[in-house]
Amino acid sequence: MRLARNTLLIYLIILLSYSVSAQDIISLINNPNLNAKAYTQVGQPLVLSADELLEVIDIRNAFNDLVTKKHIQDDDLNRGQFVIVSHSRQAMFFFNFGEVSIYLISTAENGLGEASGSLQTPRGVHLIKDKIGEGLPKNAILKGRVFTGVVWSEDNRADYEDDDLVLSRVLWLDGLEDRNSRSHARYIYFHGTNHPEKLGTPASHGCIRMGETEVIEFFDQIEQGAIVKILEL
Repeated sequence: MRLARNTLLIYLIILLSYSVSAQDIISLINNPNLNAKAYTQVGQPLVLSADELLEVIDIRNAFNDLVTKKHIQDDDLNRGQFVIVSHSRQAMFFFNFGEVSIYLISTAENGLGEASGSLQTPRGVHLIKDKIGEGLPKNAILKGRVFTGVVWSEDNRADYEDDDLVLSRVLWLDGLEDRNSRSHARYIYFHGTNHPEKLGTPASHGCIRMGETEVIEFFDQIEQGAIVKILEL
């Protein structure tokens, strides 16, 4: 995995498959020859401890119980991919068929919540319902999920300084819990942003902002129907 600007990539020389035990992971993380660091866009290291990584994996395993209890059909979901959005870390953990990428993001400035009009990021289990923007140029400006024909750039940046633009790609979420059942109607997306300098801080109007390159990379890898869990963690 390559290190890109505004991206955290965790270098774990392990396969995070469902067959890996907690003790296996602890042993690997404690290996002094293993580089278990991820880096922010300013080069500051973020070290994930064994306990922190296990907490993420426990969350993923807990999701399996939720699938069973909610009687979600397996063919409705892509079980090989899973995303955890951490509001407190302002980071997104993308489990992708045995690899883990960590992206710097921006959730809502108003915090977490599900009420319509709150401008908050909804908590809980979602799935990626719609993917919009395939093939559009990087930093394409979308309004109402339609390409405007304009591409955001340094040349026109000042024209949009006060706007919360949706750039490049849209990954539209649908809530699977009673509390977040209106996430789709609230237009909660992953999308590119015209405020990359705010990634790593809660600054959005409810959506999950990503970097210009990272949102395209994520879009190209994640499959429709993959599960996303948004947490205070």
